[in-house]
Amino acid sequence: MTCDTPQAEVAQVVAQASEWWYISRRVARPVKNMIWTRPRSLPNDPIPPRANAVFEVMHLDLKQLAEVFGSAEDQPSHYTDLGGCDIDNEEKWAKLAEFTGKVIHLIYYSDQMQVGTWTELAVYHPDGRVEKKQK
Repeated sequence: MTCDTPQAEVAQVVAQASEWWYISRRVARPVKNMIWTRPRSLPNDPIPPRANAVFEVMHLDLKQLAEVFGSAEDQPSHYTDLGGCDIDNEEKWAKLAEFTGKVIHLIYYSDQMQVGTWTELAVYHPDGRVEKKQK
């Protein structure tokens, strides 16, 4: 795959991966955040898909996703209707790992003073295990 690979195809590849690197600022929003299939991209990697596109490709239950990310609507009708989740809410991230069946590396992204830094906060496993990382 190259940088010009269609995003739907990239989302399909990410959906099939067993581990995700979910990159976010303080509040994770599926319509803004991307999911990677490895810790860092390589120069010729495609642009990672937005989380909501991956969820859609996987046909994940919107009601379950709304339990993690919230929604302005009681019953979200589309993956773009999902709200946000604080990256410190361990219970919700554990729930996401459980119902996606993915190992989720939650990464905090900061670009203070124009320098981007990534900090791995925790790794959530589908079986409920959580590996906390140093902040």
